[in-house]
Amino acid sequence: MTSVLNQSHQERLQNQLQESWQRHGHRWPGAESLWRGVAVPLSLQIANKQELSVNNRSQCAFTLGISGTQGSGKSTLADMLECLLNTYWPLTVVNVSLDDFYFSHHKRQQMSQKIHPLLATRGVPGTHDVAFGIELFHKLQSDSSAVLAIPRFNKATDDPMPATQWPTFTGPVDVILFEGWCLNVTPQEESELEMPLNALEEEEDSAGIWRRYVNDQLRGLYQDWFAMVDEWVWLNAQSFDVVYDWRCQQEGELKRATKGDQASAIMSAADLKRFIQHYERLTRHSFDCLPDRVDHEVVFAADRSIKSNTMTSLRT
Repeated sequence: MTSVLNQSHQERLQNQLQESWQRHGHRWPGAESLWRGVAVPLSLQIANKQELSVNNRSQCAFTLGISGTQGSGKSTLADMLECLLNTYWPLTVVNVSLDDFYFSHHKRQQMSQKIHPLLATRGVPGTHDVAFGIELFHKLQSDSSAVLAIPRFNKATDDPMPATQWPTFTGPVDVILFEGWCLNVTPQEESELEMPLNALEEEEDSAGIWRRYVNDQLRGLYQDWFAMVDEWVWLNAQSFDVVYDWRCQQEGELKRATKGDQASAIMSAADLKRFIQHYERLTRHSFDCLPDRVDHEVVFAADRSIKSNTMTSLRT
């Protein structure tokens, strides 16, 4: 396995990624440091680890999980790694987001009527089709040569894209990149659920039904799904206070990239402020539970510059 990515290769791949960002209207503010400080060295480790995975295990694909708050650069890092691993080695890489497993708008409306009104809003554990995710991962991690479709969710319409528009991959897959905001987070203790955490919980979940349902879902199949990941990267924002600003920037990018009638579905500042409160409880909890559950941690300042980067050796 090649273990050196020389400067000319880095520059060529970075130019390809820059062109992709321009086409899709996407440019994460900390991209330069994330590319050089994290994506390039991590891609080398993944490529070597994937070879060990094939040699030592029955499954074919090596699976990397990327966890972090909203706006922390999860999808950007996954795109970088996909570009590097696809182009330089090359390896067959499937880039999967937790967001792409959201239930449909109609399904969440049904849940909001039967369980709790707050489940109409996508995001928290309980609003994803986890059983489908686990089934797909079993197929991706096998050595099957089957053609597999990867789901995609359209946040502008708040619904999954038609299955006919899902990207397909022909196995076997070498690397799975799995990114999401609450990945590898543990459920909270019952005592931690008693008091509301913010205005949303106080006004719309005073009895704690919603937050207990979310916690129960996280305790169940989500943990089985997380256990399918070989190694974890955590993009640590350090504080929930910066998440709103980062998420506003992210929403602005989505608005610029969205055209026509779909642009009207982009959230206003007031809607966004309420929206991120759905994520606050588990985001704050992640700062306590994730440090001992990850293999590599990237710590960001409020301006998204990298404060520290513990490029730990991936387990062998």
